[in-house]
Amino acid sequence: MSDNALPVEGTIFKRGDGGGPETFNTVAEVFDIQGPDGEASEIDVTDFASAAREFLMGVPDEGRVTVQLRRRPDLAEQNGLLTDRSGRIKRNFQIVLTDAAPTTLSFAAFVLGFAYSMSEGDSIKNTVTLRITGPVTES
Repeated sequence: MSDNALPVEGTIFKRGDGGGPETFNTVAEVFDIQGPDGEASEIDVTDFASAAREFLMGVPDEGRVTVQLRRRPDLAEQNGLLTDRSGRIKRNFQIVLTDAAPTTLSFAAFVLGFAYSMSEGDSIKNTVTLRITGPVTES
């Protein structure tokens, strides 16, 4: 086990307000984040003289981020995700990690999905799917 591994507890998911300067507000009740999960495309440059397939790396596609949260209709930032989806609004987001600096992943995205999950004996949950547009920066 690595004593230097970053703990997940304390990771923060933030949604930008679109203002100038932009303010990022924490989306509460998040318990799982997957992504960014992007990859670059492959460009096949194989020709008759090639001894094996040859490739160049294409333009990176930063992919998606999936966030799971416990539904709280009284929270403005959760409701804002629904508004972003219905309004097809491109929004800036941040994922703040738990290292000392801390490291922040910043990206623009559209809310593609806002799915509900309801199981007996559990709280109502949402899975929010974000489609990243443009680069992900790490600072």
